[in-house]
Amino acid sequence: MKTISDPCACTTIRKANRSLFRFYEKAMAGTGVSITQFSILRALNRKGPTALSVLADTLVMERTSLYRTIAPMVEGGSIALENGDNKKIKVAALTPAGTALMESAKPQWEAAQQQFTAAIGEAEWAALSATLLSVPTIVSDLK
Repeated sequence: MKTISDPCACTTIRKANRSLFRFYEKAMAGTGVSITQFSILRALNRKGPTALSVLADTLVMERTSLYRTIAPMVEGGSIALENGDNKKIKVAALTPAGTALMESAKPQWEAAQQQFTAAIGEAEWAALSATLLSVPTIVSDLK
């Protein structure tokens, strides 16, 4: 039987997230892009032009947080926003400047990724990654 002294899943994952986020932010310092912005650039690079609502769902981000995060990227020319099928839908697309920014920041991300996965162990990372990737579905099924 679980007791109140057992680790809280939410708190444990949030602590790990904050720690890892700080590590990647430090690694990305000086690139001109935060780790969150980098993940957006990578998602758009993989998916192509994407409605903001779909992009938010893909990244498991609140829409308002996504909008605040991409605003400076739109202003800076890394992401272009256009109207979708109706005027309420906005579609984000990676620009050539965004691709260049992503590519210039990629070595710092790759170094951080390699350092973390080496520290945790390749097999452990593969198992942990698979588990963490299943969490959104698991949580969705719990609702």
